[in-house]
Amino acid sequence: MSGLMHDRGFFGRKTRSFTLQWHLTNRCGFNCHHCYDRSAHAELELSAALKVAADLKNFCRRHRVQPQASLSGGDPFLYPHFWGVYDALVFAGVRVSILDNPISSADLQRLLSYRAPSYFQVSLEGLREHNDDIRGRGHFDHTMEFLKRARHIGLETHVMLTLTRANLDQVIPLGTA
Repeated sequence: MSGLMHDRGFFGRKTRSFTLQWHLTNRCGFNCHHCYDRSAHAELELSAALKVAADLKNFCRRHRVQPQASLSGGDPFLYPHFWGVYDALVFAGVRVSILDNPISSADLQRLLSYRAPSYFQVSLEGLREHNDDIRGRGHFDHTMEFLKRARHIGLETHVMLTLTRANLDQVIPLGTA
């Protein structure tokens, strides 16, 4: 990997950034059928997490690439040191995105008071019935309301879908929902 970053090339393309997808915690308020990891792993203490953030920044500076961090989990907002990590990344000039479930209006406002993430990604599994069968009753409507609220205040949002045989026919209708 070091040679790849040093050469700044990957299959003929220039590498301008390095993204760390940081799985902060396995904690989550949902019980999705497809969840691959519900185990209780030890979470980093704040001092160790801040060292990871500093290491990311230093690695990227050495390799002359822009640092990015995608905070995920479980639910990264349930990580007890989320705000300390987010603040450290923002202060260090790291571009941050969040991969999560919908968050409360209070958390959304607090997030924007620091600096809006590059984008906030949520997951849907398909249309209402299919999604709620997997993620829990009401999840689809809750997510759609969050997306509307987030976009209204200018936050860029992304929606991720894992394509399966069961939702193949729902992708295009979901994109227009």
